[in-house]
Amino acid sequence: SLALVLIIPVKVRCQRPGPGQETAAEVSLIRSAVAQISEEELRASVRDLQNFGTRYNGSKGNREAGDYILASFKSLGFAEVSFDEFSYYDELTGFDEPARNVIATKKGSGTPDRIVVLGAHYDSVSRRAPDGRTSAQDKENPAPGADDNATGVAALLAAARVLNPLSAASTIRFCAFSAEEGGIHGGAHYAAE
Repeated sequence: SLALVLIIPVKVRCQRPGPGQETAAEVSLIRSAVAQISEEELRASVRDLQNFGTRYNGSKGNREAGDYILASFKSLGFAEVSFDEFSYYDELTGFDEPARNVIATKKGSGTPDRIVVLGAHYDSVSRRAPDGRTSAQDKENPAPGADDNATGVAALLAAARVLNPLSAASTIRFCAFSAEEGGIHGGAHYAAE
């Protein structure tokens, strides 16, 4: 099931008017890219992310996970990698909270102004700990978030690894969003830019 998570973002590359009109070369490229990703690679990324304990926005684990994702993108050879910092009003805490997305960009060679976005959120949340606390009450509350959404970030990093060396006509943005668990703030901020 981990491989299925990856197929969805990779297929986005081929969606355009006239669905089902992918060329044999495009289908071959997709199959080749997916074949380069192992279940163990995905599991290793999920383990790394869940080992931060929690990735609730504003927690130590969230900051460390953002650093990990940034370093991962850089290690893959991306020239453009950065934090996209913003703040949002958190209805659960009643305060403005700082947050940061992690963005890696692969410039397109033909139509660089056309941007394809592949994204996943890296924050996690614990709705209720055994003692009754929620993540909003205690940002360090355990919330390893393996399936929500370390799997998505693992797929994003794997897609970045296999797609970065390839030539692409359009620009591809790999976005790891934060502050999504409390109301899709990271994605909304990115879309508004």
